[in-house]
Amino acid sequence: MSENILITPTVKELIDSQFFGIMSSYMKEQPYSNLMAFIPYDNYKSLIFVTARETRKYFNLKKHPEVSMFIDNHRNKSTDRLEAKGTCACGKAYELLPGNEYDEITKLYLKRHPAMEDFIKSPTVAIFKMKIDTYYFVENFQEVTEIHINK
Repeated sequence: MSENILITPTVKELIDSQFFGIMSSYMKEQPYSNLMAFIPYDNYKSLIFVTARETRKYFNLKKHPEVSMFIDNHRNKSTDRLEAKGTCACGKAYELLPGNEYDEITKLYLKRHPAMEDFIKSPTVAIFKMKIDTYYFVENFQEVTEIHINK
């Protein structure tokens, strides 16, 4: 099912309820995935995450900005088959440079992840803005809805 709508309340609720997702970048002809703290931004048209500059994911993103972030609410129980929901956000991620948006994003990020203050304020850390093209939302194990955002 394909829809050209803004984000649905169910997807918004899922994203708001989770602090971490699995970010996949491209490395040497294969996906490379990492657990990442994130925040939604710009009315869910973007996701924000941070990483140290001396990491594989940083180099992957600088070379290939195409990225996905999978966010779900599974609890590792047999009922997840029917109760768990997930969304795969696909888009491109770009490193933010210091400036107005950078400062605003840092404040919003720390509001959601206050324990990461020392990390995000380190000069060796980069803030990435992932502009979402499409959310692929899955519920009831196999019902998939496409939500096109920045196309």
